[in-house]
Amino acid sequence: MSTVKLLPNEVCTNYQLKENEKLLSISIPTSKNPNAQGLVGILTIPQNALISEQELLSKPELFLKSSPPTHKLALILHGKGGHKNYCYQAILAQELASKQGIFSFRFDFRGCGDSQDNEDVKFGRQMIHDIEDINICYDVFAKGSTYKEIGINLITHSFIAHSRGSVAAFRWAIEEQKKLDKGEPYRFVQNIINTSGRFNQTVLLNIGDLKENFSRIFLTQYRLGKYEDIRISDEENNDLGSQNLDDIKFINDEVQVLSIYGLHDHIVPVEDSSNFANLLGSRHTLKFINYADHNYYGSQVVTDENSSRLNPNNYPITKKNRVNYNYQAVEIILDWISSINEVHRFKKSNYFIYQYPRWKSIDGISNFRDIGGWKVKNSGKYVKAGIIFRSANTSKITPLGESQLKKIGIKSVFDFRSYGEFKKAGGLEIEGININNIPVFTKTDASPQAIALRYKNLLTSWFTYKYVYENMLNHGIYAFKSVFLFLRDKKNVPILFNCTAGKDRTGVMAMLILLLLGVDNHIIAKEYELTTIGLIPDHATIKKEFISGMEEIMKNQSTSSSSSTTNEHFKDLLLLTPEDMFNNLISSKYESMIASIELFNEKFGGIENYCLKYLELTPEDLEIIRSNLLTNSSPYPDQNSIWKHRAQSGSLL
Repeated sequence: MSTVKLLPNEVCTNYQLKENEKLLSISIPTSKNPNAQGLVGILTIPQNALISEQELLSKPELFLKSSPPTHKLALILHGKGGHKNYCYQAILAQELASKQGIFSFRFDFRGCGDSQDNEDVKFGRQMIHDIEDINICYDVFAKGSTYKEIGINLITHSFIAHSRGSVAAFRWAIEEQKKLDKGEPYRFVQNIINTSGRFNQTVLLNIGDLKENFSRIFLTQYRLGKYEDIRISDEENNDLGSQNLDDIKFINDEVQVLSIYGLHDHIVPVEDSSNFANLLGSRHTLKFINYADHNYYGSQVVTDENSSRLNPNNYPITKKNRVNYNYQAVEIILDWISSINEVHRFKKSNYFIYQYPRWKSIDGISNFRDIGGWKVKNSGKYVKAGIIFRSANTSKITPLGESQLKKIGIKSVFDFRSYGEFKKAGGLEIEGININNIPVFTKTDASPQAIALRYKNLLTSWFTYKYVYENMLNHGIYAFKSVFLFLRDKKNVPILFNCTAGKDRTGVMAMLILLLLGVDNHIIAKEYELTTIGLIPDHATIKKEFISGMEEIMKNQSTSSSSSTTNEHFKDLLLLTPEDMFNNLISSKYESMIASIELFNEKFGGIENYCLKYLELTPEDLEIIRSNLLTNSSPYPDQNSIWKHRAQSGSLL
């Protein structure tokens, strides 16, 4: 097991660490020299993660200055002759932290920067060790709460890699795919950002014949506090030259890839980008930066005559009087990695379960989808599809929608709205379908707009949704148990559960089911996030009711002499536009569900304990439910087709 040490900032001589950064050393357990420095890197922490949660909740205006902290980690991987602070890496780390609440760790591979030497100096940097270095960092941060230097468990959300680092990232993904194909435990990352990565490595094998050319076998690079010329051994060069990336076409479809190339790259042919695009297909996005070289610096000197052409966006100019296009690279990365773009890519990559669409068109009901088809972690089993559906409000269903509901076989509906919500908006009445109004809150309106007026912090940030969901877990025991009992007693009988938006109460129920069936937290959170898209048809109605409620509150504040407490409670909202508040309210952030699962495990002891202690189900009940809802082959119970979630493009075996 690796150890983690906090190093003095002075160890890193080519960069001045910011207040939200730590210089860490992570040991390499397999190293021949266990007392060596290990892997040295900089952990950049979202600014709001440095503040206690209690203070954040008492000062919601802090969310207006910087994004709430997430549990996401970006591993930033440098290239050949590089180090943790070159190109865009330091700039990107701060932008990820402040604008998206993402932690990042940019580290030196062994033999580079401030990290320990290669295992065998003669052989230099080897790809097998690059992959091992990535795994070490991935595993350490996954259990980050066990290290006082980190203090939080982080999900490696993205690899952001430059040049040779991109080769390492893709080779890592290929090796993990092999484990998945064998049914072995594997590591997963949802985003690989390839910047200036070489696809055709064989061209490097010719460099060994050019030993008379000093610049081809030596690189000037930062190493242990100083810059020096370091020879690249034939063994290191040949190892890199032998790396084949053709198998990236087999990487599962959930891995999304962004490639960025400078059109004046002087190291890697821009044509290499087409190889990635052709093999990865629709899950690949390709961006070019005009006039930029391999490291995203301008290829031309800026003059008064050409500045408007070379630098229309007014990026900083380097000491050599060239445009620093690293800022443009960072902008591209931040946009592509944003939550809204991620959820659209996830929906697209998981639109079908086998050959059937996950999303069902039910006229008059939005956010209607199948929560089956997901693979159980570390298992060959899948959640059956065509059995469990979730949706938003059912009160506006049309006759066409009723026939569509019957067509997919729904036999029972569990409506989690309060009695008041149900009475006000109405519910389903369809012959042959049993309608159960089983509120999570019997007398309390828990629609998004009503929740917002009780939980003011939800209007400034999505950060506190986990506490709303904790409340639901305490009050919704009868409702949640009723669904589980149905799933126990009615094998292969399709059901639907819903609330007003199909977001909060419905999201908690989906979380409980998928946790019990063994789906990994990442998929549960991504499934929850799909509501961001699914609820769009209902936005106008929800927004109208929300704004009406807010206007009433603000009106009462201005006319009431006894509203000092209320005024204090809502004063921060004056800094926000109604649009800002509504967007926070309606959000279904991946991070909200990750944080909710973490709180659920901490407060309720995990899914088994919740089902046994709170819902008063028996171990036998849980086994029957799992048996009813899991399948070894196709996620559809009446089919025998072989289907592989996270392995849809073929196999490496």
